[in-house]
Amino acid sequence: MYQSGSGSPPVIFVSGLGDGAEVWQAVTSGLTDGRRLVAYDRAGIGNSGQLNPADLRSPQPASWAASQLRALLDELRIEPPFILVGHSVGGQIADAFSIRWPTLVAGLVLVDAVDPTLNLQIEPPRQFLDDAISIRPGQGWIWDVAASAEEYASSAPTFCPPTTVVSSAIWRWFEAEQPALYAPLSLSEVDQRWQLAQLNHARRWQGQLVVAHEAGHRVHQDAPELICEVITATTSAAATGSTPNLDSQRLRRVGGSLRPTSAPSAAGQGASAT
Repeated sequence: MYQSGSGSPPVIFVSGLGDGAEVWQAVTSGLTDGRRLVAYDRAGIGNSGQLNPADLRSPQPASWAASQLRALLDELRIEPPFILVGHSVGGQIADAFSIRWPTLVAGLVLVDAVDPTLNLQIEPPRQFLDDAISIRPGQGWIWDVAASAEEYASSAPTFCPPTTVVSSAIWRWFEAEQPALYAPLSLSEVDQRWQLAQLNHARRWQGQLVVAHEAGHRVHQDAPELICEVITATTSAAATGSTPNLDSQRLRRVGGSLRPTSAPSAAGQGASAT
């Protein structure tokens, strides 16, 4: 675990698959208000050891990883409520945490959070993914993609804290280096699915949706100032339980734009575009 600052509420960073705490360095360096910032390496990642032998090779859903995070925060006596900032599968972990312990969450920032079912719609489906495979194969969490997708679909928030979803740039999937990995889906279909997933995350949490202009999947590394802007606004809103005040001009300066999240009206669905 790595931390700085002492102000509350603490901001907890949850990394994507295979990533350690270091991927948040540009963001944590840009947050200068003295707030307590906490990032951590999951088991098998970075400087953390492997999982307990009983847990190795046993696929677990995102809620299990959320329980691991809860245990870490309890052990370190980091006082809730928290601002959770989750990237990719880390966003799914933050979602699962917020579903199970809503009173512990003051705000939620989902950074290009994973499409829950994308890995199940390709051929062959990727039902299980090794969190530590690129570094220490077999020493970390085996993400049960199917069970996580089922958890996501069967749950709904009982309380929605101030929430902002940040999506990678539209059309960024066209730069995928291995398009065959997503067959039979075309990159156009994957891109549309991914953007729809971000919209659904925002609607699920009654939050706002910010789309990066140029950043790829690692928005926090490609556009750290954008993530800092969103975290600051979400944290400020958490103090009053209000909607984050995201200024459009400020967002544009740091590489993003607000997008509407409301569903089209029945009357407007048949209207032609102009």
